Amino acid sequence: CCGINAEYGELFEVRDDEACTACMDGLELVKFILESDDLKGLLNGAVNETCLAIGGDVAACEKLVSTIVDQILENLVPMFNVKSLCINAGACPADLAAPAPK
Repeated sequence: CCGINAEYGELFEVRDDEACTACMDGLELVKFILESDDLKGLLNGAVNETCLAIGGDVAACEKLVSTIVDQILENLVPMFNVKSLCINAGACPADLAAPAPK
């Protein structure tokens, strides 16, 4: 179609020595998103729209679901250990040294 003869596997191939770095960088980005106020705002907006669509006692629905979403995020983020996840996924060696504090 387009005259491009590139193999996708070559474009996205990760060498063994880069797998750990790619895993850590990718999961750090996910953690940043999980911790962001923007995500909380988007989730609360979705909750509000869902409660409006369902009908009934919208205020009670919003309060209940928002509380649950907030609790999930508050408990999930501290458990999101990038280093452990990458080691358990096999992307990083088990003896990976702890990164220096920022």
